[in-house]
Amino acid sequence: MCGISGIVGRGWKPEQLAAMIASQRHRGPDMEGSYFDPNGLAALALNRLSILDLSPAGRQPMTDAESGLTIALNGEITISSNCARN
Repeated sequence: MCGISGIVGRGWKPEQLAAMIASQRHRGPDMEGSYFDPNGLAALALNRLSILDLSPAGRQPMTDAESGLTIALNGEITISSNCARN
């Protein structure tokens, strides 16, 4: 199971998120990813355990190019074939 961590608010340091990533490395040994809000209000990180999609396309956190929204999730999007057609 992947490991997800995040920080919200002001006054946090990137080292705090790095410590969270390190503490859950055993949860997802296949990839680490992080996102830092440009305004310094939030950060997300994920330790990925790849099961189905082993490609770099599954890297997280994911940012939508159109909306700019960023997410990190545990699991798979089961309707992904429907999404790809639309």
